[in-house]
Amino acid sequence: MKATYYKLISRFLPLLLLLPIYVILYKIYIPKVNAFGCFDDCFSIVAGYFITNGKRLYSEIFFNHQPLMAYFSSFIQTKFHPINIYDLVLTHRQSIMAFSFAMNTLIVLRFGLPMFGFIFLYEFSKFYVFGDRFLAEGIIVYPLIYMVGLVWQKYTSGKLYWYDYLSSSVFAWFVIFMREPYIPTAIFLYIIL
Repeated sequence: MKATYYKLISRFLPLLLLLPIYVILYKIYIPKVNAFGCFDDCFSIVAGYFITNGKRLYSEIFFNHQPLMAYFSSFIQTKFHPINIYDLVLTHRQSIMAFSFAMNTLIVLRFGLPMFGFIFLYEFSKFYVFGDRFLAEGIIVYPLIYMVGLVWQKYTSGKLYWYDYLSSSVFAWFVIFMREPYIPTAIFLYIIL
């Protein structure tokens, strides 16, 4: 009974803590939305704009990255219809926060309290490593950490479920189509699972 109680607490207490953490993060990051320069995030946003207007990636639009960021931006622009540049950048930053919240929820549900330390450290420091921008490098952290957690769990307890293999396949392909330099990492993690 005590072990079951601890397992429930370690899974759901961090979930309850995620909500106030994201309220704080929103209050910290959103006022800094105007403090942006154009890195690859602007390139992805412009490619998403052209895709939304009927152009084809790579044949009609020059794009020197993997395709998912441009299609993700196109989805955001189609769904939210930003009215100006500020709104365009804001909706992309809010989408990054929503994605990180969803992935952190998945990470906490799967790995419990031990991964909460990563979430706390990364989320409060990612502004300083451009993790709040619409960059693939800031998005692929979550699937890679999930896969690292699966590898850790496999080699410490040996207990993985069928959905772990399914999710690791999806996350490996997600990383492969998001950012080129991390392809070897994603493949390596997938192989050792």
